[in-house]
Amino acid sequence: MFQLRLYVEAPRIAGNSRSYGSRTMNRLRQNQEIVRGVKAPRYRVPTRSELQEELAEVDRYRAAVSDVLRVIANSPDDLQPVFDAILDSATDLCQANVGALFLLRNESVYVVAQRGPAASALHLPEGPEHQIPPESPLGRLIRDSAPIHIGNLTEDQSYSRRETGTVAAVELAGGRTCLLVPMLKEDELIGTIGVLRPEVRPFTDRQLKLIVDFAAQAAIALEITRREAKYREVQIELAHGDRLAAPGQLTAAITHELKQPLAAVVKSANASLRWLTTDPPDVEEAKRCVERILTDADRAGEVISRIHSLMRKAGFTAS
Repeated sequence: MFQLRLYVEAPRIAGNSRSYGSRTMNRLRQNQEIVRGVKAPRYRVPTRSELQEELAEVDRYRAAVSDVLRVIANSPDDLQPVFDAILDSATDLCQANVGALFLLRNESVYVVAQRGPAASALHLPEGPEHQIPPESPLGRLIRDSAPIHIGNLTEDQSYSRRETGTVAAVELAGGRTCLLVPMLKEDELIGTIGVLRPEVRPFTDRQLKLIVDFAAQAAIALEITRREAKYREVQIELAHGDRLAAPGQLTAAITHELKQPLAAVVKSANASLRWLTTDPPDVEEAKRCVERILTDADRAGEVISRIHSLMRKAGFTAS
């Protein structure tokens, strides 16, 4: 409490000094009462154990994010381990009894992973779900591409209208507090992560940020897998193109290599015929032509053997 002492020397005004001094003192007394009524703000200093618990929570969140990144790096071709790791961490760190991850494809919603002992009670379809009520929590997320945080599902309008998904979450899974976070790829909604609590206890800002980080990681994993699939597809197309081009190139090489020895064979054969048809026939010259034919035939055989060897090394088969 403040102790205010004021010393005022009232001016001496002829004829009315007592009245002026009295009014001045009354105003000062009123101001003193106002000052006495002002209370200093109170701040609560966190205890050491509370600070330690907060630091431990931050460490757990960072470790969970690192674990998911490690799974992404080790599973470039398989998304399921990534989805499972995300939901395991989300349900554990957010004290949720249900977790689910949905993907959006061609205006259809797919449940690709779910976690928690109460998840089976929801009977979430493992495949496309075409009819999502627009005013349900999931429908509102799809419409707005923004997080949906409902403190008490029993007070939500979708539960009042007895929409199937909300009724199942409340009455079958025993859910009360719900959080849905969008998965975005360049502002395009590609999926969502949802967690559910069995009691009315809103998620903290830190837990909300954690789920947002997990949603971003899931979107990154989807993009990595998509690019890997595209890369493999391009590789297959290139390999197919090479296989189509190779026979043509091989045919040209065979033609070039065999053209000379075969032409020599034809030339020697014609010469041999001419020597045999002379009168009298020149057998010796015809014999030498036949010998050249045999030599050129051997050259052609060597060319064929070399090409056959190259084909085996390149992986070509008889087919």
